[in-house]
Amino acid sequence: MDSTRITPDCVEQYRSAYPEAAAYLDQHGNYLPDALKDTTRGRNSAAQSLLEWMERLKAVSGCDTLVMGTLDLRELDHLPLYSKRTIARAQKIVDAHFRRQDVNEYIWKLERGRDGGTHVHAVIAADANLMDFVHYKVVENDLETARYLCKPADARACGRRPKDLSTWTPQQFDEQRMAAINDFVTRPVGGGERMRFRHHHGLGRRS
Repeated sequence: MDSTRITPDCVEQYRSAYPEAAAYLDQHGNYLPDALKDTTRGRNSAAQSLLEWMERLKAVSGCDTLVMGTLDLRELDHLPLYSKRTIARAQKIVDAHFRRQDVNEYIWKLERGRDGGTHVHAVIAADANLMDFVHYKVVENDLETARYLCKPADARACGRRPKDLSTWTPQQFDEQRMAAINDFVTRPVGGGERMRFRHHHGLGRRS
């Protein structure tokens, strides 16, 4: 499966359901928008700035061990993913959460899962308050974690993982990718300038 291109058969099958996606693909040789391409090279390239943030997080927190956890933001499921309003709402929720936990430095990324569930992945110092994370794990490999966080914000555009095949059929994967493209190309004007939605707090200048 080419992670950067939709097959002509798939485009035709879902043209009526996702006309804007089909029109975009017609004009771009069936290639996904750059922000939705999930490639090893793309993740590795994007991960470099995130690795710098992680090193900065260790330095300012005084803790050499980091944890990545997930916060459930399903209250935002009804909002379009590619929207300044959605990002602002997420930032307000995340900042309030960590303020309550007395956590001053963190990295976070807004995502939407294949099932439509909106959530945030957050990286914090391991000695910080981990309360209210849906789940969390110690970061054992900084590069691996950074690459994971550099996948597309919409999981429907990501490559298939072996465990996903037990939940969704190949046809469902195809439709998910078309739906992801449709949402992206119909996003609000000005809503897509930070397509990977990575942010940090307490680590100096915001990028």
